[in-house]
Amino acid sequence: MSLSVATPEAVTSSFTPTSSLSGLLETYGDVMTPEQIAEALEYSVGYVRKKIGCAKFQHLPWVAAIAPHRRRQGLNCVYGTQGVASFLDSQRSSLESIRAPSKHLPKLLQAYGPSMPVAQVADALGYSVTYVSKKIGNADYQHLPWVSAIGSHRRKRGSRWVYSTVAVALYLDGRK
Repeated sequence: MSLSVATPEAVTSSFTPTSSLSGLLETYGDVMTPEQIAEALEYSVGYVRKKIGCAKFQHLPWVAAIAPHRRRQGLNCVYGTQGVASFLDSQRSSLESIRAPSKHLPKLLQAYGPSMPVAQVADALGYSVTYVSKKIGNADYQHLPWVSAIGSHRRKRGSRWVYSTVAVALYLDGRK
C-alpha cells in the first residue's frame, strides 16, 4: 500500500479488519460467536456480549446490522456472518464515497497513522481534549458536524476508542 496516494482507499483497508462477506466466510464460516464478532470489529468481547443481546442498544449501527441474524446453536447464540459483513461494508462505503484526493489525509497519516485516539483527534481539529472526549462518544451531540462525521468511524483498541484517520481528514477537507 502506497501512503503517498491521498485517497480514502489508501487506508480504509488497514483500518477495517475484513473487507467482504467472502473474507469473513472463509475465516469464520456461516455463523460467528460474540468473541469472533469482537475480533472482526476490533471491539472488546465484554462490550460485544453486553450490547449485542440487548434490545435497548438497537440504536448502535453495528447492533442493528448484526442482531437480526441471531440464531441458537445449542445453548449459545451465534450470529450470521452476513450481518457482520454488511456492517463492515457500510462503514467502508461511507468512507469511500468521496473519491477526490484529500488535502489533509497525507499529513494526518504521516503524523498519526491509520487510526487516532481522542487526544490526536482533538489536536487535528484544534479543539481541547476535554471538549472532544466529552462530545465525540455522546449520542446527544450527533447534531455537531464533526461528531457525526468522525464518531461513527470508531473502533475499540484495548480499553480505548480510536477513530479513523480517513474520517478526520474527510471532515477537515469539507470544513470551510
